[in-house]
Amino acid sequence: MKKEKIARESEENTELKPTRGQKFKALIIKLYYDKRVRFLFVGGLNTAVGVGVEYLVYFLFGEPLIDRESISPEVIAIASVIAQVVGTFHSYLWNKFFTFRSKKKSLVEFVKFITVYLVSFGINYGLKMLLNNVWKVPMIATVIITLLISTLVSYFGHNFFSFRDKKALKEQNAVGLIENSENKDDDNNKENEEPSLD
Repeated sequence: MKKEKIARESEENTELKPTRGQKFKALIIKLYYDKRVRFLFVGGLNTAVGVGVEYLVYFLFGEPLIDRESISPEVIAIASVIAQVVGTFHSYLWNKFFTFRSKKKSLVEFVKFITVYLVSFGINYGLKMLLNNVWKVPMIATVIITLLISTLVSYFGHNFFSFRDKKALKEQNAVGLIENSENKDDDNNKENEEPSLD
């Protein structure tokens, strides 16, 4: 009897607890719906595309893929420009449709994206020069610091400028105002209620 009761209780407990697979699936879904995680994913993907395009250009020009020092400066410049252009368009499309889920069809949105991209690039370049050349910060620390700062500038710039959805913000603000006024009404009603003499 005791063993059967323990077995039943353990079965009931296992039915209530999610499995590792269910927990993992829930985590993936949660991460998918987090705009910040999608932004970082697109950044990593974009880095891979940029590096891949750059090495493809080296390959097409017959340059060695491993020893970058022996690649001609002209080919490096061409590869860098092509990788930047492809990377920028790749980043725009992924951020527009995947990260920020913008439904606008607008040249203004693309110009705003490029503006944020250029500001981020300028901050990144300026900080690298300052940290590495003026303050003599080691290169690895310089790269990490500039990467973090330019990522934050890009995220907030695209979130609040490039892909800002004014209609959604108005709806969110309206819902927030309604909820706030309902809460204030509830508070006022509680204050105005006469205490019971029970």
